Amino acid sequence: MLTMLTAMSLLAPVDGPIELKPVFDTFVQQDYEDDQSKQPELKLGFNGTSVARSFLTFDTTALEGRTLTTATLRLWNQHSWSCRSRSWEVWSAPSATRATRWPGPPPIALRAASIQTTGFGDKCADGWVEADVTELVRDWAKDASRTGSIMLRAADEADSFAWKRFSSADDEPVHAPALSVTLQP
Repeated sequence: MLTMLTAMSLLAPVDGPIELKPVFDTFVQQDYEDDQSKQPELKLGFNGTSVARSFLTFDTTALEGRTLTTATLRLWNQHSWSCRSRSWEVWSAPSATRATRWPGPPPIALRAASIQTTGFGDKCADGWVEADVTELVRDWAKDASRTGSIMLRAADEADSFAWKRFSSADDEPVHAPALSVTLQP
């Protein structure tokens, strides 16, 4: 009986906050010609030599038919060119694959931006940065999408002060990218 109740409770809808981890992530960079999907980091911006962009895909089946109040993309910013705030963007995009190379799938629409920056040694230590992606994730829930994919890029891909590296899903789990979603009952 206890087993049946536990199994049934897993089928019940979840209310309140849930966290979605990427089922796939990778970065592409102008001077890289191989698969980067198993790397422990995601990159974006101009490093002084080349430009990088990152792609993440989330399993969104837990959102089907649900109403959400907020959705926040959380990334562990482990390195930045400086502590200067520079805008980075979240675009809706087709899913990337292990075969994805520069410039990656073409972005569809700009959905969010953030200027949060950490990860420059003692001046602004590594830490979480966030972007409000509520409207994008609402669209995924409304469309009953099985997956949702995004591209991360620097707003100015010629500005080296916008260079950032984030932990990927292949880094330690505590620093993995996540969508923090609050659902209505």
